[in-house]
Amino acid sequence: MHIGKNVSESLLNTFLGTDGKSKDNLNSRLDLQALGIRSDLHPIEVEDQLYLSPAPYSMSPAERKLFCQVLKGVKFPDGYAADIRHNVHVNERKIIGLKSHECHIILQHLLPLAVRKILPTIVSAGVIRISNFFKKLSAPVIRISDMKSLEADIAETLSFLETIFLPSFFDIMVHLMVHLPAQAKIAGPAHFRSMWPIERYLMRLKGSVHTKSHCEGSIMEWSMFTECLTFCARYLHGESQLNHLDANDEDCEKLSDEPFILASQAVQVYYVPDPIDIEWAAVVQSKARDVYDLDNLENEHIDNDNQFFAPLVDLNGNVTIDIVNGIVPAVRRDKDGYLVDPKTSKTKSTK
Repeated sequence: MHIGKNVSESLLNTFLGTDGKSKDNLNSRLDLQALGIRSDLHPIEVEDQLYLSPAPYSMSPAERKLFCQVLKGVKFPDGYAADIRHNVHVNERKIIGLKSHECHIILQHLLPLAVRKILPTIVSAGVIRISNFFKKLSAPVIRISDMKSLEADIAETLSFLETIFLPSFFDIMVHLMVHLPAQAKIAGPAHFRSMWPIERYLMRLKGSVHTKSHCEGSIMEWSMFTECLTFCARYLHGESQLNHLDANDEDCEKLSDEPFILASQAVQVYYVPDPIDIEWAAVVQSKARDVYDLDNLENEHIDNDNQFFAPLVDLNGNVTIDIVNGIVPAVRRDKDGYLVDPKTSKTKSTK
């Protein structure tokens, strides 16, 4: 859980160039100069400032704003994930205050869709491989053979990422990804060891405390009150906490006795805006939180009981990287670099 959060934050902060959190800064470029590697990314003296060439993963201010707009435009189904729109600041080109589960959703589902048309193809392929790794690792059903292949794939992916990112990007959390498949083989699927359900319930318990001098009494009173309301709501007609409209469906009319579709035939999806063509959006198939099909675990990832429904095609499912013949550009020729004041380490775009 924490490894995925740290990897997600490292990627986001590096792409957006967040001050103090980006893995690409003046000290990282000076390390390259001291090691004598990747000379195209060495700092260049320009009067009393230093010019830093754009790395393969660098984004222009317009691309960073577009990247934030893609994440800002996502609206999740009720109960699927928290609303990240409050954490995305488009004008400042920053993403702050993300929690573990929000980083988990961005890394596995949103990040590949956001970088596909912004970053170069070879760089996007590496990011998509990382996303697919965590997606397969978090599957409710895993196989020993799949974990063995993931061990080989993640070693290959990290070797490829070393040709794209700077050495400062590869901290201990990034290297710990190599051991996650072996941990899954020993401990089983990740959702059995996840702390998110417990943390969500603890958040509800903390929210029920109104008398801090008697926390236990407040929690117990809230639990009994909620249990009684849930029991009584089963015998009430009309709107209740068991059949109310979802938070994101308030503008929709509530339909009953729909003759054309059954509830079990509906599939939960949400839409991610296309970063280039504003008239298009990617459809992402999702699953309601805390819902498991115990009778059909082999097809649990499909999230569907309707035999006539064809699952959505995963656009990022099959991404191959040719490490031997693949050419990674040393710098982005289509973007301008930025100037850095060595005294204050403040960056300034050349435009």
